[in-house]
Amino acid sequence: MPRTATLISLVALLLPLHAFQPSRPARAAPRAVARRAGFAAETRKKKTKGKKGAAGLTTDDGWVPLVDLKTPVASGEAQAVGRNILGKPYLVRRTSAGAVCATSCECGTCEYPMIKAVQRPIEGGGDEMVCEMCGAAFNLADGTARPSESKGNPLLGGLLRQKPQKNMLVFPTKELADGSVYVNINQKTVLGDALDEGS
Repeated sequence: MPRTATLISLVALLLPLHAFQPSRPARAAPRAVARRAGFAAETRKKKTKGKKGAAGLTTDDGWVPLVDLKTPVASGEAQAVGRNILGKPYLVRRTSAGAVCATSCECGTCEYPMIKAVQRPIEGGGDEMVCEMCGAAFNLADGTARPSESKGNPLLGGLLRQKPQKNMLVFPTKELADGSVYVNINQKTVLGDALDEGS
């Protein structure tokens, strides 16, 4: 008997302690679990060269076609189409000079939609848009705020004019011979306060 007890104690010393514990099933690797759940093995698509559109405009350079624009843009009329990188539509209109321009859809001051904003020529060339709610005016060429005599909405205009006036976003736009319009997602407007208090 002493010999058996010695043999058992020798075996107990040689075997690791976890060998005496009940076995657990092996954990599945996280990738295997994700694949069984229906997720892809890779999270990103491989980068490819940008698609070349008409007239050499590429998506790598930020140019996107406004495919929602079904009818030609008439002078003085605005159409809200597409989506910019903020998820808001572009406001596309034709200037008095005949060029197509794309701006943000909301006013830089009160954020009211500018779809029905009055467009009028500026002395010295160019056009401006005037918000019908707060009366703020913006240059269509670069989105800068302009001094305005308009009072806007008689009920809320005075209150909304007290907000700081910011520049409106303006995006580079190209119209091709076939009437299709391309917008660059990189705005050309300098953001920030539009009019200094001292001027």
